[in-house]
Amino acid sequence: MKKIVLFLLFTSTIKYYAQTANDIIGNWLTSDGERKINIYKQGDKYFGKIFWVKMTDKKNEINKIVMMDLVYENGEYEKGTFLMPSDKHSASCAAKILKSKILKVSIYHGLQLFGHSLYLSKIIDNGK
Repeated sequence: MKKIVLFLLFTSTIKYYAQTANDIIGNWLTSDGERKINIYKQGDKYFGKIFWVKMTDKKNEINKIVMMDLVYENGEYEKGTFLMPSDKHSASCAAKILKSKILKVSIYHGLQLFGHSLYLSKIIDNGK
């Protein structure tokens, strides 16, 4: 009986923490608080578009698509492209949702190991 209870507890815990591909969809705030990005799905790929900027001199960034073509594979988002909002420079990107609704976006040229990461926080809409 103990084994059955432990098994049920374990499987329900895994189910609770399991991530689905569409968990990335929604609004995210950059860690510096300067931009809000809406991530959406188009076909079987994910894209991110800036919809808010803090600084008025950055208003030209609104509606710019900064993440393109992310594909969900094995619990991560891979094979994407990231366009730096301040210039025309692009790089490869991958993303992974960490605990506490944090999205880690890795931006790199060549090997992911030598890139850098951006961290975004999920914006929870409380109907306000």
